[in-house]
Amino acid sequence: MYVTFAYRLSDRYTEPAFDDPSQITEGILRNSLFCADIEIIVGDSDLSADWGWIPVLDFPAVLMYLLREIAESGRSELDFTENAETIRLSLDGARLTVDPSYTDAIATCDYAEWQIATSEFVRRVIAELRELNSIVGGSKAFEQLDERTVALH
Repeated sequence: MYVTFAYRLSDRYTEPAFDDPSQITEGILRNSLFCADIEIIVGDSDLSADWGWIPVLDFPAVLMYLLREIAESGRSELDFTENAETIRLSLDGARLTVDPSYTDAIATCDYAEWQIATSEFVRRVIAELRELNSIVGGSKAFEQLDERTVALH
């Protein structure tokens, strides 16, 4: 089985109008910039959220936090802020069950595989968004978010 994460920037995405990296806060990064559809594929199950408004920089940061929570308690839940949808995660031994409220699909995969896919997604998102907009990518807030997200590994 395989796990993949990807994103497609929304048609609503426009180049952020910042001339000065110091204007960019973590709140802006995590909630306002780089909105996207999120693709989540686990084996043959498509758990994607094609809503166009998911902050792509925040999503992998939250995934990393959830990994830590799952390791400690065996369960976790991602709550989307712009609607009432969730993704419930539960761990049974080495098997992770992924149960989104917005689709009938439920997927089960190896927990280690989910961890690897999440880590790769975090690194890819950070690198691609840094390249997409050098002002945003060069901001102190971006660097701090990058450091904290990577530290969650």
